[in-house]
Amino acid sequence: MKLLKKYEALSIPVRASIWFVFCNFIQKGMSVITVPIFTRILTTPEYGELNVYNSWYTIISILVALGMANGMHLQGLVKFSDKRDTFTSAILGLTTVLVVAWAGVYFVFASFWNGLLELTTPQMIALLINIWTGAVFALWANAERVEYRYKALVAVTLISSLAKPIVEILMVCSFEDKVTAKVYGTVIVELVTYIWLFFEKLKKGSCFFSADIWKYSLGFCIPLVPHYLSQTLLNQADRIQIKKLLGEEEAGVYSLAYSVSLVLSILVTALNQSVTPWIFVKIKEKKEREIARTVYMLMLFVAAVSIMLIVLAPEIVFIFAPDEYKDGIWCIPPVTIGIFYTFCYSMYVKFAFYYEKKGYLVIATFSSAVLNIVLNHLLIPRFGFIAAGYTTMICYIFYSLFHYVYMMIICRDCCDGRYPYDGRILIMIQGGFTIAGLLITFFYRYALIRYGIVAALLLVLVLKRRDIIDMMKMFKEKS
Repeated sequence: MKLLKKYEALSIPVRASIWFVFCNFIQKGMSVITVPIFTRILTTPEYGELNVYNSWYTIISILVALGMANGMHLQGLVKFSDKRDTFTSAILGLTTVLVVAWAGVYFVFASFWNGLLELTTPQMIALLINIWTGAVFALWANAERVEYRYKALVAVTLISSLAKPIVEILMVCSFEDKVTAKVYGTVIVELVTYIWLFFEKLKKGSCFFSADIWKYSLGFCIPLVPHYLSQTLLNQADRIQIKKLLGEEEAGVYSLAYSVSLVLSILVTALNQSVTPWIFVKIKEKKEREIARTVYMLMLFVAAVSIMLIVLAPEIVFIFAPDEYKDGIWCIPPVTIGIFYTFCYSMYVKFAFYYEKKGYLVIATFSSAVLNIVLNHLLIPRFGFIAAGYTTMICYIFYSLFHYVYMMIICRDCCDGRYPYDGRILIMIQGGFTIAGLLITFFYRYALIRYGIVAALLLVLVLKRRDIIDMMKMFKEKS
């Protein structure tokens, strides 16, 4: 009752933000929870094929839907606040036209695309439908978030997140082509749960085509396609290259490391969403130097959780997958370290977004993606799929460093030389964590030492819990 009264006393925006974070955890958490199931009902090559399909989906969706559901739509909902429904329905119309147009391009040259992507026609059809349904949900969810309408979003998220694994498992167990069956299970659930969102927004906005909105959207998103595409390639290229260079079985084992690391990705995403409004407020108020202490604490917190994930990698792999995936434990440390550096990068890139320095984003992301592809091509054939984890780690470090340098340039030019962070402290935190994370692999055969490390980290988190809670309260108030 006490908690209920506290909840009811919260403002609508704060209450909504809690539920939005909950939805994010539910959506991504189900992917983690179902990993042990699919690693057991799919063979290792099938699991690798499925993850390659998911990698292509992430890449192709950027080309087809142009990432409009990302920053552009949210910015437009604020900029065109007097006609939000019209704006959203017009973007839905544009997305539909783009998907249909790309479907036409595919069917004209179907055999070429199937050979290039190593996907079948049914899988490509499912992929295009997935892109459309995913964009529909994302655009609808953005509109709900801006208006703080969280009840419908929670309901739709729960229904789709719970229905997907049930339908997917039934489909996989019923058909011989298990990968395509799982993909179609996703398509069925998303079509049933999302298609009404499309017609609801279209009816409310009464606008399928708007020359001004379409022009604005294309002008905003097309220049950022290289950034989004390069970012996606940086995340996904290793699995695609492993499949091409080594085979589907190795891609499946490597994909497990990424599936395990999703736990950390969920935390990083949630922290980033919480701290972003606060950082933008500090930049706007010309108080950039007040950002540092909080960001250092968050980096240490993410580093501590990352270390625990690395330490417990053998046990996690044992729970998540059968014995043929055991070599995946050697990929978890570098992949986890790479995800830590994505959090570091996100603390720097805020300045580029705030001051709309798009060129900096594209250069940094494209350079890192190219470096990753080149290193993978050189090292995977020689050292196996484990090399991909280390090339990804190196590229994320490089990526973070690029954005740090660009942040310093932006601060020099736009903030009158006010720099938010002390480079020496960042080196101590990031360098210390990276060395510790790599050294832990030498103790994978000594369980007691690893458990001692976890116990020590948990003790530190308990002792520092008040500081962590105070930071979260501050972010909530600023948001």
